[in-house]
Amino acid sequence: MTADPGAEAVLAGARGLALRLAYALTTALLVEHAAWGDEQAELAARLWARRWLRHEEIAEDAHHHLDLLC
Repeated sequence: MTADPGAEAVLAGARGLALRLAYALTTALLVEHAAWGDEQAELAARLWARRWLRHEEIAEDAHHHLDLLC
């Protein structure tokens, strides 16, 4: 049995996969930038990965580091 490529469930799954890949690529770019010794980029990479890849709540940590992030 094959899935209908136009089915709603297939399209919804493809959208989720595309977003997950975009979040992973963004994380990789932030980590690469942080490798140059940029403390702000390192913090942003860590927070971004926690929020979008692990689905953790980062509001408290982001607020704590607001001066560095902005």
